[in-house]
Amino acid sequence: KKPSERSQFDKDVLKTDERINVMFGVFNMSYLRIFPKPNDSTNTWYAPFELNGQFEEEDSTFVSGVMKLYFSGVNQGYETGNWGDADKTISLIQTYQQKTSDPSILPSASTISWEIWYNEANIFKRLMTYYLLIGLILLILQLVQIFIPRFNLKWPILIGVIAFAGLFIMHGFGLGLRWYLSGHAPWSNGYEAVVFIAFITVLSGLLFYKQSKVVIGATGILAWLMLFVAHMNQMDPEMTNLVPVLKSYWLMIHVAIITGSYGFL
Repeated sequence: KKPSERSQFDKDVLKTDERINVMFGVFNMSYLRIFPKPNDSTNTWYAPFELNGQFEEEDSTFVSGVMKLYFSGVNQGYETGNWGDADKTISLIQTYQQKTSDPSILPSASTISWEIWYNEANIFKRLMTYYLLIGLILLILQLVQIFIPRFNLKWPILIGVIAFAGLFIMHGFGLGLRWYLSGHAPWSNGYEAVVFIAFITVLSGLLFYKQSKVVIGATGILAWLMLFVAHMNQMDPEMTNLVPVLKSYWLMIHVAIITGSYGFL
């Protein structure tokens, strides 16, 4: 059927079919592209069970054999708690990758370490809570200061503003690290755009703080709201390659200015 002729039932069937295919792909490991083809000018990597004669006999024997070793090591790890054999097999696969792939496309050891840290730190999701907490505290303190001037809340407010600036620095560090890991400016998809707009919103709050003391507390609440939206199920935080239309120097200029303006708005 044409898209305009599909009922809600038709759409649900298509969505279910897509999810079943994704699940099937996970179970048969078609997404686990961890084996590079030696001397391949296109740098294509293959999943364990989709070789289809792409590899020479020696490499094909290694790929199929090493996966059996890995599964055996995983089973042993579950049964005994000793994951030594599985870890050794992972090292063998890593050695094979380094030996047979183009070195220029492999991430360095430091890049891998930083990406593991980035994923474990979950910077933006943690910032979400702190933005809301400090934003609410600052907003309450500022309102008390306005309506009950006899209370001297200068130092608590100053400490809150400093803490808020610290969150902003950490936010910028997270974006910079994502830029380093992905190799392109971190505002190339929906998730990154919302996280970047939240960052610019916080920047605008800090810049306008002298003009309006209340604005920085409201900024914290807005930043929390945007990061909350960024971490809903509809947004995918995965770092991916740039789509062709964004492979341009203007990604850093045009897209940054346009999306950044939303934060000031």
